[in-house]
Amino acid sequence: MTFTLEVNTDQWRAHIHTVSATVKSVTGESIVPVIKGNGYGLGQARLARESNALASEVVAVGTVFELDEVLAHSNADVVVLEPFEPRDLLAGDVWWDIAQKWDAHRVIRTISSTSGLAALSAGAGSVRVLLEARTSMHRFGFSEAELIRVLADPVTRAALETTRLQLCGLSLHLPLEQSANEEPVPGEAAVTARVREVQRWHGLWQTESAKLGTEVDQTLWLSHLNDTEYAQLQGSNRRVQIKARIGTRLWLGERSALTVHGT
Repeated sequence: MTFTLEVNTDQWRAHIHTVSATVKSVTGESIVPVIKGNGYGLGQARLARESNALASEVVAVGTVFELDEVLAHSNADVVVLEPFEPRDLLAGDVWWDIAQKWDAHRVIRTISSTSGLAALSAGAGSVRVLLEARTSMHRFGFSEAELIRVLADPVTRAALETTRLQLCGLSLHLPLEQSANEEPVPGEAAVTARVREVQRWHGLWQTESAKLGTEVDQTLWLSHLNDTEYAQLQGSNRRVQIKARIGTRLWLGERSALTVHGT
């Protein structure tokens, strides 16, 4: 049996433009469309071109192996969600090939380990990076103590001062399921546990990056929050610079526009 996906393109495009506009209204920034795997069944090249119509400044891919196709069809910068791992020799070969391209400056790497940060700090040229924090989702990333330590490391600071590393912000993947809310902070509006977690990381990021002696992008790159939570972050007295990465909700959120036929 084979399956065919039929897309009502008018309805589908109306949906993705609505999601994009809503995200911009609550974050103040353009949406970061996630284009990973097989493009959510729709194809990476197609989604890259649709992202151009959304006027997205940045898109996201899952791995370095997905970069070529998206770079070819997108006008945006591209962030790779899978952390850079210097021990991965197969990925390392692809990273080397990407670095030789004329548009390599469009690529942003995610760093989640001291070994990854050290390898890039010691390399040649200049690379754009995000530091990934280990949230309550318990995936990869720096713990609070590790983040403080790497930002204080003289090698990291030297790499930032010489622009060997161009730090584009802090990356946070929050839990897909909302955890039980903690007790609200006296004097502050009630917000979700995910929002409070973002606020804690934001405070740490601001405090520690201010000690670097060089200007650092304060942007938080966030995944798995809803529009209400983005509005809560921007409505607090600690306004946050946000890049919202959205995939499933953007591309597959209007189920009535998608019909599968089996033959």
